[in-house]
Amino acid sequence: MKKGSVFILIVIISTLFIINVQAISSNIKDSYEKKETIIGELSGSILTPISNSQVSLVRDGHIDVAFDYDIKQLSNKYYIWLTAPQNEGNYTLIIESIVTNEQGVQTLADYQKNFRVSSNATDYSIKPGVISTSQNFFITASLYSEIEKTINIDFPSSRTINLQQGDNRIDFSIQEIIGTQLKTINLGKYAVPAYIMGKPANNSINQTNQTINATNPVNTTSNNTRDINNTVNQTINFTNPSNFSINTSFKIIPQSIKSTILITENPSYPFIIFNPGNSSINITLNYDQNTFIIKPDSNLSIEPNSFIQLNLSLKNNTRATIRDAVIITSNKKSEYLFIEFNFTKKESEVSTSHEGDQASKNSLLWCHSEIPGTILCTASDEICEGTVVQSKDNGICCIGNCKNKKSNSKAWIGYLIIAIVILVLLVIYLRYKKTKSPPNPMASLGKTSGIPLSLPGMKKI
Repeated sequence: MKKGSVFILIVIISTLFIINVQAISSNIKDSYEKKETIIGELSGSILTPISNSQVSLVRDGHIDVAFDYDIKQLSNKYYIWLTAPQNEGNYTLIIESIVTNEQGVQTLADYQKNFRVSSNATDYSIKPGVISTSQNFFITASLYSEIEKTINIDFPSSRTINLQQGDNRIDFSIQEIIGTQLKTINLGKYAVPAYIMGKPANNSINQTNQTINATNPVNTTSNNTRDINNTVNQTINFTNPSNFSINTSFKIIPQSIKSTILITENPSYPFIIFNPGNSSINITLNYDQNTFIIKPDSNLSIEPNSFIQLNLSLKNNTRATIRDAVIITSNKKSEYLFIEFNFTKKESEVSTSHEGDQASKNSLLWCHSEIPGTILCTASDEICEGTVVQSKDNGICCIGNCKNKKSNSKAWIGYLIIAIVILVLLVIYLRYKKTKSPPNPMASLGKTSGIPLSLPGMKKI
């Protein structure tokens, strides 16, 4: 019976492992040379953007390694590049907390790729290994040999480049690129994915106008012409991300909470959901109710240009690292509040950080006008009592009240202890004074008057 149970457990674990592997994969190879540029494409259901902060590299399974890298979304695909370490060994590339879809359920998954760096050193590397641009750009090729090397390049046209020892700047022009294109630039032994936003296709608009004008020469400014022009413009704007922005229906502030907690405490973490639109929205929450408590968690309706504050806490202090997400949905649109809790016995290690979308300055909001808060307490003796987030005002926005540090001081505890000690000593003194024997009045009388306390003929008792 025990053997059967162990076998079933192994099957379940293996199945879960296979599901996790299938969720996200890549074409990164199993072996590279020292300093070689690694370029890989991620495959699978990736529901939210991946930031550089989610990427790490470890050696031998536990040693953090500093490395040069970047991860970018090009069109609907994700690409990552990194420079292989210069030390031979076994390495693991880790991408944490990828929001993915496993068997129809949205969940968080970690992607890991093991690879080995051989004892051989590569002859040259490139940087960056992924391109996303609307302007002319350059790639740096670093040659590690003293012998000159010739490589072939196929963009924007075929040519050859002679690399000298050290860094070599290779310039690329996009002047001849029309519209937005996802290309692969072959640069010597490397294939560089590039998302290039070129010139708008104005010729397409002119040809459309000419066709409509030819079929309707009388009304050259008809509604149909304007409608098709608008459609063409919208298509061009959509293919050129720099020309449009997505108007989200609500915003979560902050977008992630990372905290190190004392194992003896269970703090509460406030966050807000902001509705910047001009109509009311209803919010639903999806989270692990066996792990978290969120109040309130029902009947969540947000009026236009207003917000609601919720508080998140742990149902049980498990003392084990928790990494999860709260899925917040409105009108079939979902956003995520990412959570990471670690536990410690040392008060000096306790900390909490909040992060928003730091992809670009344009993604930040203005404090007070867009975020319901104030620029963080500039006075040196004030602190923010509430949530702290980055804002577009070149500063920090405090969603809460600014309080004087002195009012939050724990010095009163010391004063209270001293007062209690004094009170206890006073009570002890009063009790001691009451129990002490009163003096003998006759003895005092004998000393002062000279009258003998024992008279002749009296027996001493």
